[in-house]
Amino acid sequence: TRAGKGTFIVGNITSGVNASFDAAVRMSPDGGWGHLIEVRQILEPEIAALAAMRASEEQLKKMQQAVEQMDRALTKDPQDVLEFLEGDFTFHMTMAEATGNPLMLMILNPVVKLMRDLQRYHLSQVEGGGKRSQQNHKLVIEAVQSRNPEKARQCMRMHLQQVREDVESSHGSLRSTH
Repeated sequence: TRAGKGTFIVGNITSGVNASFDAAVRMSPDGGWGHLIEVRQILEPEIAALAAMRASEEQLKKMQQAVEQMDRALTKDPQDVLEFLEGDFTFHMTMAEATGNPLMLMILNPVVKLMRDLQRYHLSQVEGGGKRSQQNHKLVIEAVQSRNPEKARQCMRMHLQQVREDVESSHGSLRSTH
């Protein structure tokens, strides 16, 4: 590819995907949260497994730094969720980047961005939600750092189930309707 050309095309595609996901979620009667979580439950365990096999040392360090950022956010002010969510976004997107598949970033980016609105609410409404989420992040990063794809997959499943349960406790059932 020629410098500037690929980036421009990917940027336009990513913007289009973001807009499409945003429209689909906002048109859904339940706000689309159940669909977003379901997509994450399908994609992210495999992303974690691939990251365990493929992550560079630099990507592992960046994921660890994101976990540390979330720790700091929780100890400073558990009600101030913006710094926590920034670390969470970095953690999940770096894991997607670590797969080595650029399509993972393009697919996951709009999903994780849209989930921020929901997480901003539920982290402040659900007692201990941030701490539970952070415990799961630590299990995931440990599995990825130890290069154990099956454990990374399992820990990410546990994390996303916890996210689903916390969101449901603050919003009611999120069963996807097809």
